[in-house]
Amino acid sequence: MRTKIGKRVLAGFTAFLLGTSTACQSSSAGSSESPSSDPEGASSADTSSETPSQSLPENCKEITVDFAERAGSPLVKKFGFFNSGLVSLDRTEKQIPAIEDLHAESMRVELGMGNQSMIFDRLVTGNSENMQFDWQDIDRFSQLLTSRGILPYFSYGYCPYPTREAGGDFRSQPNNLDTWKEITRSIASHFKENGVRIGYHEVWNEPDCNTTFYTGTWEEYCKLYAYGATGIREGDPDAVVGGPSTAWVNSPGTRYGDFLSYVEENNLPLDFFSMHRYGTDYLLKIDSVRQELEKAGARFETVPIHVNEINTDTAPWNYGEICDHYEMAADIFSVIQDLSAQHDVEVVSWAQFLESGVDALGVLNEKGRKKAAYNAFAIFGRMPVDQYPLESPSPMVRGMATADAHRACAVLWSDTFNDQAISVSFQNLPFAAGSVTVYRIDETNCSLGDAAGEELIPVETTETEEEKTFTWSGNLPPEGVLYIEINDGSNQSDLEPASPKNATIIRKEHYYPARGESCYAYFDETTWTARLGTGTAENPHSAVGVLADTLPDTLEVSFDTEGNPQKQDTESLLGIRVDYETEKGFTKSVLFHDGIYDEERKSTLPWGTKKAPTETVKTDLSSFQISLAQYAPEDWNGRILLIFEMQNCGKNVSSVIRLR
Repeated sequence: MRTKIGKRVLAGFTAFLLGTSTACQSSSAGSSESPSSDPEGASSADTSSETPSQSLPENCKEITVDFAERAGSPLVKKFGFFNSGLVSLDRTEKQIPAIEDLHAESMRVELGMGNQSMIFDRLVTGNSENMQFDWQDIDRFSQLLTSRGILPYFSYGYCPYPTREAGGDFRSQPNNLDTWKEITRSIASHFKENGVRIGYHEVWNEPDCNTTFYTGTWEEYCKLYAYGATGIREGDPDAVVGGPSTAWVNSPGTRYGDFLSYVEENNLPLDFFSMHRYGTDYLLKIDSVRQELEKAGARFETVPIHVNEINTDTAPWNYGEICDHYEMAADIFSVIQDLSAQHDVEVVSWAQFLESGVDALGVLNEKGRKKAAYNAFAIFGRMPVDQYPLESPSPMVRGMATADAHRACAVLWSDTFNDQAISVSFQNLPFAAGSVTVYRIDETNCSLGDAAGEELIPVETTETEEEKTFTWSGNLPPEGVLYIEINDGSNQSDLEPASPKNATIIRKEHYYPARGESCYAYFDETTWTARLGTGTAENPHSAVGVLADTLPDTLEVSFDTEGNPQKQDTESLLGIRVDYETEKGFTKSVLFHDGIYDEERKSTLPWGTKKAPTETVKTDLSSFQISLAQYAPEDWNGRILLIFEMQNCGKNVSSVIRLR
């Protein structure tokens, strides 16, 4: 484990050997001076102006950000949180408002049935012949999330009282799998019938973590999964269900392959493969899961990976160490950058949102005060999705830059133990002029555990002086974070919720014919925006689907496409498709394209009609309308599967598709 004291000693020794860099003078307000801190941890920002520096020191690292054209992986808001079932419902209710600034996609929680330490311990009581469900607490918890646009992510476990053998405990294999199935069916059905969308249903938690959460064998877990997943789907046919919530990615042996084989042989639903990782080797562990999914065959090309517990620190997560200090903020941005580029990773749940009372993992402490980790996610929550090139001359200074029509920004963090003098040049800003705000997370800024304040407040403010360009110069402290945000003054953002009137999302569909490639396909539920990209893949195929209901009569669609999309062969395609559902299933599909399509195309997708489109319409994709009723079959039930697809259009092509 990295400790604060150990890192400080190493930082000082490194600085002594290498020589601490001389800071470039800031060309914006406030230079690199830090806000002062009062004893309560509140800080005040210096926003006085300074004269720009005319020259840079020799060792200053010059960083360039160019907003001329999108590049790299979009920073989609697939990051959410894991919240331990040990956290009381009262504390969750009191502290949950703090999540609103973080743009969390989901929150995972263990239901903890039968575990007296957890909040939903008595969700179901009685015996197999006479079960009683108490919905009050779980309904209250779900409303806390859904009212804020956050998807509940339920981990179904542990052994409920009606399925427990005499002498067993919450870790036991349910003694009656039919009763277990009925319990999972009842929970899924309860929310379906009450119109509450549960984003993800996961069967159990860490069944392979020795006997911490489960005392059955792996073969018994596979049966447990079969009954649980089947019950969930019976309760809600649209439920997104998955597992195995694996803990030991270190040495899985044949467990993953055995699980996937069992799923296929028994024709079980598997909408995601879930895994956990604590430590810094998460990319290696994700790749090991990816390889197992690839080996398992085409049946699993629709299965994304969920890293639904992740933290860079490792047990025992002591108070006063890395989780409580500013260094964690830089680690979080490394995770965000790394996992944004893993395009078959659909959901990431940071561990944890609230402290559980037994460790320091929360981004809020037990009193609800904000740690440096919280402020890192608050910065990420402000950042637009579309990424632009950021060039750094040093691997010790990492960074990401994003922009929309109203906001352009760059976040930089130090991966070394000595000061870095940097100059950041912003080019081709998406607007003529704007206000510049600078934030820092380091030993003296926005870090509660370092007595440096808990609120994310600016340390510098200024205005851009030249049209569409701006340069900032200053200092990046050891393992510190620097965030520079430029706004056009409109107070608008493309992150604001937007959707077709009254439209309801039921579930999303994914497709990964070539895992690990740089091509991507995402759909953001909050803004009803799809993003497709080819990256540098040789034969890219990007597709994402959205099952939706209660749509307006007409959909307004716009494609913002960059690069040079071209028809390369008969499989090439760029377009949007509408598959219509009836009581007999999906029976008709209509494809809208602008010429990158061939009637001889053979590629099909594993959802919707699973066939070539019934009808094609050539149109100007930049802006058009879809009259849903015009193309619908007579027995249409009102539900459609919207499919966004790009295949073989050339390298470095991206498209942002908005629906209203």
